[in-house]
Amino acid sequence: DNKPLWCPRRNPIVFALKEDDEQCIQQRNAVHANPSSFCAKILEFYAEKYFEECVPSSKELSKWWASLLLFDLQCFVTVTRERAAFEKLARASYLLDTTSWRAPALSHLSTLMHPLHKLLTQHPPDVVGIVGCQEMAANIDSMASLRSTLPKGWQVYIRGGSFDDSIHTGFIFSAGVSLRDVTDTLLPDCHSLLHSLRMDAKIINTTCRKLIIGHFELPQSRCIAVINLHCKSFKEKAAELAGF
Repeated sequence: DNKPLWCPRRNPIVFALKEDDEQCIQQRNAVHANPSSFCAKILEFYAEKYFEECVPSSKELSKWWASLLLFDLQCFVTVTRERAAFEKLARASYLLDTTSWRAPALSHLSTLMHPLHKLLTQHPPDVVGIVGCQEMAANIDSMASLRSTLPKGWQVYIRGGSFDDSIHTGFIFSAGVSLRDVTDTLLPDCHSLLHSLRMDAKIINTTCRKLIIGHFELPQSRCIAVINLHCKSFKEKAAELAGF
């Protein structure tokens, strides 16, 4: 539901949360300038798509489009009725203050890491912090910025190497911890298990591509395994996710 799909689609919540996109900013402004026109364009978009794709196609596709239409209309009503509250909520979802839309993405990470780092300093050295990350920065400049943003002593690991364009999964972990990536060793078993759960090929590929399994050596000769899993790809298949 949070994909733009095609340019004519209008949803003031979906697009407001993409704050740096010019088309999204225009939509956010348009919904307040002329709500009736905005709503009419929502309906026009789905009327066209319904007759193009649903009538000659399956019942399942008709339900999919109807669900998306209802979602877009609900978002429209929410924003038009509670503009001030929504603007504040949208900013809060990006960890911004209440007056500005723009902030460097890494400042969000710093905001999240500060209380975790503070908590660790209140415990003995054998207490560690491990954060699993999906869709991480993966080029030289962003990696350097990422490391400079983290509290002192924290380390970064990205599966496939720092500059691999296809894999952006990894860990951020505290001092005194060493990591061994054991994903490749276990991937064949993961593939087999997903096939046995009757998952479709797209879910299997996405899950395995974004999966990382870390073997962490901790202080006092302890070790743990941490599975960093892209749960979103399972969608409504909660039982299969639990099985995996």
